[in-house]
Amino acid sequence: EADPEYISQLEDKERAKVEKQLELDEKHRQRQLKKIKETRAELVNRAKTDPAAAEELAALRAKEAAARARKKAEQEQRMAEDPEYAEMIRQRNAEYNRRQNERRKAARQELIENAESDPEAAEKLEAYRSYMVEAQKKHMKKMYDEAANGDPEAIMKKEQFLQGRRDYYNKKKNESEVSSCAV
Repeated sequence: EADPEYISQLEDKERAKVEKQLELDEKHRQRQLKKIKETRAELVNRAKTDPAAAEELAALRAKEAAARARKKAEQEQRMAEDPEYAEMIRQRNAEYNRRQNERRKAARQELIENAESDPEAAEKLEAYRSYMVEAQKKHMKKMYDEAANGDPEAIMKKEQFLQGRRDYYNKKKNESEVSSCAV
C-alpha cells in the first residue's frame, strides 16, 4: 500500500500543475484579447468622443496616406520605365472608373425613381442636386481663376467650355427659329 504522505505529495504536485496550467491559459487568453483589433468603424465611433482614440485614428490615417503615397510613387516610376505596365494600369483605371460611374448612375436613377413616392429619397435627391450645383460652381470658379492667372491649360479649357456654350445656344436658337417658321 502507498504511503499517505507520498499520495498527498503527488496530489499537491498535480494540483499545482493544474493551477499553473489554468494560470497559463488565462494569460494566453488575455494576450489574445489584446491582439483582437478594433474595427475601423468602431475606432471612428470611439474617436468622436475619446481624444485618445481621435489621435490614434489620425495617426492611422497618416500612416495609410504615407503608404499610399509611397505606393503611388513606385507605380508612377514603374509606369515611366515600362510602357506595357503603364498601358495596363491606364486600362485598369479606366475600367474601374467606368464601373464606378455606372454604379453611381444606377444609384442616382434609383434615387430619382424613389423620390416620387418616398419623401426621404426626395430629400436625399435634393441634397445631392444642391451638392452638385455647389461643386459645379466651385469647379467653374477655379477654372476661371486659373485662366485669369495665365495657366495655358485652364485657358484652353475655358475656351472649349465657352465654345460649347455658344454652340448649344446657337443650336437651340436655330431649332426655335425652325419650329416658329413651321407653325
